Amino acid sequence: VLVAHEFALTDGAGHDYGPHSDGLRAAIEETDHRLGQVLDMLAAKGLLDSTLFVFTSDHGMAAQDVSLKANPARHPERIGMKTVIGEPMIYLRDLCVEVAPANDGRTARVSVLDNDPRARMREQMQAALYLNHPYGRSVIGWEHEMRGLNTADALDWYRRYYAPNNAILIVAGDITAADLKPLAEKYYGPISARPIAPRLRPQEPPPEAARRVTIKDTRVREPSLSRVYLAPSYVAGAREHAYPLEVLAEVLGSGGTSQLYRALVLDRRVATAAGAFYTPDAIDLTRFAMFATPAPGVSPADLEAALDEEIRRVLVEGVSAGDVERAKQRMRASAVFARDSLQTGARVIGTALAIGQTVDDVEAWPDRIGAVTAAEVTAAARYVLREERSVTGVLLPRPGS
Repeated sequence: VLVAHEFALTDGAGHDYGPHSDGLRAAIEETDHRLGQVLDMLAAKGLLDSTLFVFTSDHGMAAQDVSLKANPARHPERIGMKTVIGEPMIYLRDLCVEVAPANDGRTARVSVLDNDPRARMREQMQAALYLNHPYGRSVIGWEHEMRGLNTADALDWYRRYYAPNNAILIVAGDITAADLKPLAEKYYGPISARPIAPRLRPQEPPPEAARRVTIKDTRVREPSLSRVYLAPSYVAGAREHAYPLEVLAEVLGSGGTSQLYRALVLDRRVATAAGAFYTPDAIDLTRFAMFATPAPGVSPADLEAALDEEIRRVLVEGVSAGDVERAKQRMRASAVFARDSLQTGARVIGTALAIGQTVDDVEAWPDRIGAVTAAEVTAAARYVLREERSVTGVLLPRPGS
């Protein structure tokens, strides 16, 4: 059984816990104590068959400098900021219903979604974007369904899908395949393979109507505008548009020199922030998104009209070759810098393999981006940025808040 637990690196007053601080050491010691209770409970229930530890740290040397004073039979070497144990994955808060009844999935939903109006907006827009595909379902779960679930349901789910023959192991760091293989055999080898049923993947019907979501909440202090479009991914839909869409997102909305930022923030001064992004690494259709925050005194309706005008300009005039070339240079440069991070490389390769791509696809990304033309970017924009493919979201303060 895998138990995962993350703890914040700031206290309630906003003070950071550095890798050498007493606060962090106390937090880690408390984590060790709680994990020990959980592992003892699992062992008593006969659920703890094998143990594997994975260590990552957002604070560089912290994983080396901060260690848990733990039972060596239970914990090898050290645990850094995040602790992951075993297989298959059950989060600590979900598993420990018997130990701490308040720390169940409902608590997680309240903290992650229900107390965050922007997260609720994203959830509702995702549900509106996907009429038929499971991507429209909340990842953490809808509350009315969660109330009917228990620990046995979670275990059944993980036993169904979390098997070594349905997993991808990515290891990055100062290690060779020869050193890694015996470790993988030691920790994963005893875990038996299980039959994995084919996944049924309902597909989206052709979009026919624009949709709109408006949320008003007393906790909202400033309005915001969002727009998402149903888009092809690397491996689904009109895949020839995937790399051009990545360049389009860079041209339209990446940073202070992007087209949307220049037009809405600097020139027209109707927004204080504006951008765009695209997530091509999905197994099925994905989304292309834009966002903006209205400037003081500017209504969301006026900001939306200005955004629509900029979108029409792109569709009519196309994107310039100069903007495309500069965007491609920035993207290829970022790929070079990304190689400095072991975590980024492992995540990119793991994601690619999980959606059906290959390591060759990852290595070829800079060249494929470099080969994109302005005509291809314009064609991708005209394919995706259509009203019937869109969901517009407006987040507003509730009157009287």
